Parts: sequence; structure tokens; C-alpha cells
Amino acid sequence: MEDKGKHPRQRDRLLALYIRDVMAEEVLDKPTENRIAKELRYKEMERWVELLRDPSNPETIDAAILENAKKTYVGEAVTAVQPALHRLREAAYREDENSALGQDYEQAMELALTVIVTLDKKRKLFTAVHDSLSAKSRLEELLHPDTIWYIDALECCIEQLKHRFIRANLRNVVKMAKRYDFGTLPLEDLIQEGNIGLMNAVDRFDHTRGYRFMTFASHWIRHAMRKTLAHRGQTVRIPARVIDDQYRIQSAVDRFELAHGRCPADHELAEILDMPLERLVRMREQPVIRVHSMDRPLPGHRTDRYIDILADDSSTCPHDSIMLKTWMREKERILNALTTIERAIVCWRFGLDGDNEMSLRQIGERCDLSKERIRQIQNVALKKLRLSFDG
Repeated sequence: MEDKGKHPRQRDRLLALYIRDVMAEEVLDKPTENRIAKELRYKEMERWVELLRDPSNPETIDAAILENAKKTYVGEAVTAVQPALHRLREAAYREDENSALGQDYEQAMELALTVIVTLDKKRKLFTAVHDSLSAKSRLEELLHPDTIWYIDALECCIEQLKHRFIRANLRNVVKMAKRYDFGTLPLEDLIQEGNIGLMNAVDRFDHTRGYRFMTFASHWIRHAMRKTLAHRGQTVRIPARVIDDQYRIQSAVDRFELAHGRCPADHELAEILDMPLERLVRMREQPVIRVHSMDRPLPGHRTDRYIDILADDSSTCPHDSIMLKTWMREKERILNALTTIERAIVCWRFGLDGDNEMSLRQIGERCDLSKERIRQIQNVALKKLRLSFDG
């Protein structure tokens, strides 16, 4: 969305147009969300059915599924894939001898789909298997042409359904990005990262649990933005886990103050957050300090930077410069009433030239005179100065 080569004002205009288009998108109600989610899940299941039913190279397909499942996932669910696929192939072989697909095959297919869906929480396995088959050989050599055509058609339908889900919730990404716009990253970058989190949420959403899509997606959107802020938004990189804990602590404090009208104690906050008290105390005493760049733009002024409004420490304050010039001029006028030796002694004695004050003994050593003689000259000089002031 953002073009680094464009002028800041042009980027602001493009961002405004993007937000305007996003706010004009249709908002999905809960029944519509459930309907689209059901249709999306059905299309994804049909995609697996077509791949598993292809009779051309079942061994190659099963090997690709097992290989990519082990790469992506671990645990008991991975070990359950191979028996399910084995049972499916045995049922297909028996039914092929009878020239018909019966109940045993359908049960084996249902079991295989259940195992795969249970395993593939991210819903990325089919794409990985498809890419793996494409890398091994041309799909036309591994799959039946009708299977390839039908899978491509299902892919188009799936992308359209996901696209509708995403566009209907882009406005929520913009709203959440504005909450995290601390000036450390451009708002465009936060929106882009939030959109990536939104796409991950679409892949993981399960409508059967009964909650709205945005309730589920907000977690992934916030996670993407916080991760980006942790990695790119600070000069000193801080672990994302620490930043997440800081947000949790601050949110819990705000909720407690709103409910009870006072700031929570450490032990109360630790109980609310289910966090060890020692860790909570350490994080509250040492909050995360953001390091800001002086080259970052001012809020609302993309062409002006913070460094442009900072005072130059090496320069003299205009008021101090005027006062110094006035003092030097008045000092010269007053000291003109003294002789050279009297003027030097007064300046050394009282530090009028900007040096440290000197004692009578130090001045006597410098002028090769006694301490008492320096005192006499000083008193004469001070008497002349008083007379000049009185006159």
C-alpha cells in the first residue's frame, strides 16, 4: 500500500483514499459470516476429497501428505494420518474390485478427512502438498485432468470467499492500527501488518465455536502489529513477549481502576494476570522505554522532523548573549577610571575576566609585590570606583 518513493503528501492522500474505500465496504452480520464460513470449509473439504479420490498415483499423494504433515506438525495427530490413508486405500481397492464405492469407502474417506482437519489447524497443508507435487513433476503426469480442473475451480472459489471475509473486516484493522500508532512506525506499515494478521485469522477461523469472526481475528491482528513494533519500531530491540506483558499489565490496571476507583496493589494485579509476583514487580519497576529517532516526522507534519524543533546546545541563548555584551560594555566603562595595575588587580581579585578569584598572596606572587602592597592598591582602586559611581 505504501510507496517509499512517493512524496509524503502524496502518501497521505493515498492513505486517505484507502481508508475511504475500506470504510465503504459491506459489513457482514453473524448469519452471513456463518454462511460464508460454512461454504469456505465445504470447498476446502471438497478439495481434499478430489485429491484423495484421484486414482492416478495414490502412493505419491499419500507420501506427499505424510511428508508435509511431518514437516509442519508434530504429535499424535501426525501418526494418525498414515493409518487413515492406509485404510482409505484398502477400502478403495476392495470397492474397485466390486466396481462400486460403498459405505466402507465413504467411512474411510470421512475418517481420513477428520484426521487431516484435526491436524491441519492452520489450513496450510493442502497448499504445501500441492506445491510438493508440482515440484516433483508436472501435475498432468501425477493427477487426472478432471481432478486438476476441479481443484483449480475450488481454489478460485476459496480465494473469493476469503477475499470477501478480508475486505469486510479491513475497517477494523485500520481502527486497531490507529491505537498502536505511537509514531515509531508509519500508520501504513501497521495497517499492512494488521492485514497479514487478518489473513491468518481467516485461515484459522472455526465458525462452529459460536463467536464472531472479529472476536477471533482481533487477537491475530494485535499480535502482528505488536510483533512488528517489537522488531522494527524500536532502535533497541525488545522481545515481543515483554511488550505483550507490558500491554497486559497496563490493560489490567486500567480495568481495575475503572471498576474499583483505585490503583491495584501488586499482589492483586499478579492474581488477575496469573503472573508470578516477582516478575510483575520487576516489569512495573523497569518499564519498557521506547527509543525514538529524532528524524521521525512530527505528528501531522510529514515534512518536519523532531530534530528541527530542538534547541542547539552549542549555540548561545539570545538573551544571555545580549546580557553578556551589556556587561562587557559596562565593565569597560567602569574600569577605565583605574590605572593598568589597579585594573589588573581588581579583575584578578574578583574574577571579572571569567577566571577564578585569586587571593592577595597569589596576586602578589604574580606581580612580585607583597600581600600588604596588593591590599593597598586594591583599596585605592575600590575607592576610585565608589567615587566614579557617586559622580
